[in-house]
Amino acid sequence: MTPEIQPFKQGQLDGLCGLYAIINAIRVALGEEERRYRRSDWEELFYELLCTVDDEIGAVRGVGCGLTTKSFHKAAHAAVEYMRDTHGVAISIGRLIPPHTKPTLRQVMRAIEAATAGQAVVACLSGKLNHWTVCRRATAKSLILFDSSSYLRLARSHCRMADEPKLANGPQYIIHSSRLWLVARLAGSMTSQG
Repeated sequence: MTPEIQPFKQGQLDGLCGLYAIINAIRVALGEEERRYRRSDWEELFYELLCTVDDEIGAVRGVGCGLTTKSFHKAAHAAVEYMRDTHGVAISIGRLIPPHTKPTLRQVMRAIEAATAGQAVVACLSGKLNHWTVCRRATAKSLILFDSSSYLRLARSHCRMADEPKLANGPQYIIHSSRLWLVARLAGSMTSQG
């Protein structure tokens, strides 16, 4: 008997997870204030980010291959400007780990734990997943996600840093310290809807 086929889901054939990760991380960083935004506000931001990717690497390449670190950085900068100019909200998106450092997995997990108190961390994973996602929280056993492809958590025991040896068994989620971005709502910004 032939197994029943399953439908493709968003993200399985496109590389738009980077744009969703930026938007979802901003939503997490806004906390309770996020409820004041309409779906159309997020659709407009998505359109702005897609235009930025089109200018940077081309929309077809962005949709088909996903975002590079450079194109993610440009899209993140565009999101910060959009939120400031359109909604009067100050958002910060910057590296979680200083460049040119080689932290251990334990150090990265501690940094994520510390950073996700009212903020979000965007991570670009490779290995079992080649995917941009949002880390909402880190626990002793898992990374808790706020993800565009409905992933809920990653077991820490299945994670490793890019420069560490392969794990003995199980799926491997490879974390790149240069592709971890802290997204935060800055205090003192206006909160009016524009």
